[in-house]
Amino acid sequence: MGRHSSLQVGAKKMMGVRWGYSLYALPALALAAALLTSGALTPTLSIHTYAHGKPVNARVQVFALLPPGAGGSIVEVWSGTSSNGVAEVPLQALRGVAMQWAEEGVGNGGVGIEVITTYANASTEWYGMRFTTYEPNAVISEAGNPMIWMAAAIRGRWRVDVEASNSLQINQIEALKGVTTSTSTPTPPAPPFCSWAVDWSWQSPETYIPLIWAEDGDGNAFLGVLYSFALGSQSVSISFSASAAVPTGSAKTPISFQIIGTSLADTTSSSNVTYFGANNPSLAAMYTRGTVGVAELELWCSFDGGLTWLPTGEYVNESYVQSSDFEVYPSSAVGASYLSQALNELSKYYTLSPVPFDEVSLTHSGQGYEYTFYNLQRYSPFAFSASIPVGAIALAVASAAGVDMPVTALIAAGLVSTIRESTTTIAVNVVSLGTENYPAFGDVLMAQLPISYAYDGHSFYPPLAGVYVEPFGHYSSGTHAWVGPGGVVVDPTCMPPNDWSGSVSVFVGSSPLMVPGGPVVVTVAGPFGYSASYSYSMPPHEPLSVALPLPHMEGTYNVTVSYGPYATPQGTMHYGPSSASTKVSVVLTPCH
Repeated sequence: MGRHSSLQVGAKKMMGVRWGYSLYALPALALAAALLTSGALTPTLSIHTYAHGKPVNARVQVFALLPPGAGGSIVEVWSGTSSNGVAEVPLQALRGVAMQWAEEGVGNGGVGIEVITTYANASTEWYGMRFTTYEPNAVISEAGNPMIWMAAAIRGRWRVDVEASNSLQINQIEALKGVTTSTSTPTPPAPPFCSWAVDWSWQSPETYIPLIWAEDGDGNAFLGVLYSFALGSQSVSISFSASAAVPTGSAKTPISFQIIGTSLADTTSSSNVTYFGANNPSLAAMYTRGTVGVAELELWCSFDGGLTWLPTGEYVNESYVQSSDFEVYPSSAVGASYLSQALNELSKYYTLSPVPFDEVSLTHSGQGYEYTFYNLQRYSPFAFSASIPVGAIALAVASAAGVDMPVTALIAAGLVSTIRESTTTIAVNVVSLGTENYPAFGDVLMAQLPISYAYDGHSFYPPLAGVYVEPFGHYSSGTHAWVGPGGVVVDPTCMPPNDWSGSVSVFVGSSPLMVPGGPVVVTVAGPFGYSASYSYSMPPHEPLSVALPLPHMEGTYNVTVSYGPYATPQGTMHYGPSSASTKVSVVLTPCH
């Protein structure tokens, strides 16, 4: 089923018993023993499948990331069909790959798996991709000892929800089989007859992967510092992140780029620092050490009950980054060549588009400028901190190793992965500027890959973890505003009216980067001609919190925000106007 058999990863698919879990607090060991004897007590990963927001019976496939040296980056370990919107994947299916990771010394790490759900009719296939991580040692022990798993499952199930929301047309297969086009509403039991197969995959040897980088084009005006650190509650060995590109249609255009899942496992404390600018290299970076991987999956379908499978010509390319220790290494120790190679590879296919981010004016001793990429994670609804050009790194490493990856370089160069912290880990990258010779002036630009990505229902251009420091110039950008959340304000009639509390965000262009300032006017229009207006100033690179008084009148209120235009104090950066609105309902309740 693969077009590139020379790179295909061979692995034995491990199948296990499916079990619909319905035990929550069973007190009797006798029942557990009976279940063990019957084979029903099989530890599982519960996959819940949705399409159009509703539970559906869909094709479910689980792919596991392989450790370095395995000959590829990804392999399918389980496939089946959900029942009543749920598929139970036995942990035994992951045991073989988990053992490989444990043998590599990564038994306590967070290792990546991908879950793909497919829901199709005769002409359209809806798919959803989701990434998560598992701990190999936990899988090994739980798969081998169901009693341990049962105790863990009672406390909380291992569950993954996957929404099949992206669609592909499969009309080529209709033409081949003479199938008449049906309605756009999927009709079960079609899902089992479309499936994704690994065409090929490749994983690099260990290399240095840039977490943040900066380039100084302002001569000796600034002394720059890059600082990276990660703090975690427990020691692990692996982190994981992924993205995908889906070329649609027979001509393979347009290309839909997706950040399909990210996870950064807990890490041991790690930090480092390097310098750039005055009396230092103009280009500097902070790296982690790990591997990058790429893979291609192709969609196959059958219209004769599974007897004959045919390729649809639709496929997805994916990239992965795995860090074996998440230590951070400065370019002052390892050099900037790793970054240069990736950026050179990237520049062959895309022009990095600088985002006008901020203006720096240091006029007296003690002043400085600092931006923490973690702020992007904290404040942006897109929920990530920065992106790594994994595809470009893979192209550079593969070229140096003499490996010819059978993937369109334009697609590979556009594949990025993101740095994101889990609930127990904080991963922070910081760029700061100072000077010993006052005054000093300059502009800070962020490197942006001019490719639209989809993530969590949003479309945007992700910034790379790169910073340009330039002399004063003239930059301009549009903006897009957001206000929310909407909702309901409940007011007791005997009490003063409650305020509506919300947040206003204004982003630079189509990026998740926020503007450095500017005026905001918030207007409220409600029933019986009610109107009010309030003026604010945006804080630098953060959302604006607002609390708006609403009258004791039931009804729907339209909250509208208008931003800008705005120019930075020295006039080097200009931001265009934008607006957004949301609805808030007031409900009066009687007092008792």
